[in-house]
Amino acid sequence: MHFTIITPSFNQLEHLKRCVASVADQTAGRVEHRAQSEPSPSTTNSSTCTIHHHIQDGASTDGTVEFLKSVVNKLDVTSPNAKSPKPKAYSFSFSSEADEGMYDAINKGIEQSLDLQRTEDGEQTRSEAGAARQQRSGKPARIPAPGTRHHALGVGDNTEAQSQEPKVQSLSFDSVIAWLNCDEQYLPGTLQKVAAYFKEHPDVDILFGGMLMVDAAGELLACRKAMPMRRLFLEASYLYNYSCSMFFRESIWRKLGGFDTSFKNAGDEDLIRRAIKYGARSAVLEDYLSAFVYGGTNLSSDPSAVLEHERLKNSGSVTGRLFKLPLNLFRLLEKFARGGHVQRNPVAYELYAERLDIRSCFKSTYPSCRWPDESKPYLMSHRLSK
Repeated sequence: MHFTIITPSFNQLEHLKRCVASVADQTAGRVEHRAQSEPSPSTTNSSTCTIHHHIQDGASTDGTVEFLKSVVNKLDVTSPNAKSPKPKAYSFSFSSEADEGMYDAINKGIEQSLDLQRTEDGEQTRSEAGAARQQRSGKPARIPAPGTRHHALGVGDNTEAQSQEPKVQSLSFDSVIAWLNCDEQYLPGTLQKVAAYFKEHPDVDILFGGMLMVDAAGELLACRKAMPMRRLFLEASYLYNYSCSMFFRESIWRKLGGFDTSFKNAGDEDLIRRAIKYGARSAVLEDYLSAFVYGGTNLSSDPSAVLEHERLKNSGSVTGRLFKLPLNLFRLLEKFARGGHVQRNPVAYELYAERLDIRSCFKSTYPSCRWPDESKPYLMSHRLSK
């Protein structure tokens, strides 16, 4: 199975380094101290996957571009000093250019990455995806020209860099798309587990997993378990699963046309709402797949985010608006029944923290599932009270 992972970035170099490392080691095939209720010894996973990680940078000025160029140079397999043990299993590229926000950056990154995957029907399906985006936003779609290769470019640099092309045929049914922000990391073995689940469940279009919320030092603040995504629950509340542990088959992504870039804060919720309306089938993997560094700020409390969530709420069904309170009660009861409010056993996990060459081991003996402070984001509190 092939994974296309996009990371939007802008002046977050220290976080970005750890994010890149957490994706690059996913091809190792080993699951070391998986984040679960009890620590387990290293095991070998028979699932195989290839990974292309693309960084879509917004013209950072903090040394990000120089770092990204150094990553590309290390993966230059034509060099006698190549440091990539599995160049065909992992590939990397980047662009640095102005964008119109995170969702626009992710759309651009996915288009450029898919252009590396040459298939007989690829150009037609990408054009259809671009047309869907144009219909929603009213802006011309940005579709790569047939036969073009994406190059890793520096700011103001129009020369080709040494980006590594993945040697994999892109089959929509066997290709997965996800995005991982700079302050997020995949836990060991995440993509192997996702690949195995998709192969065992060919009817699933979108997979949700759990997430660990950690502080800047990597210490656990809260466990956030994934719950089944139900249309009325979503309309009556908020997007209660987290983007760092969401995975989409490429086929459903193309049909949805990517993000609606008129949203600046709530684009992921809009995407899931449209996926449900389209009839996409989702499932939950009951494991923690990623970690998010909580910095104490909540973009969803920004005034523009409030307006966007109101826009989504008003566009929902009458049932979701009229029966908001009972629907939320049923959602919370389901979460309680599935153990979403409590993590009874210790949680062990590994993250890139002080060092970038090896993951640090962490263990929380008494983990919490509560948000780490009382100032919850708009989507988790104010929205439910209106």
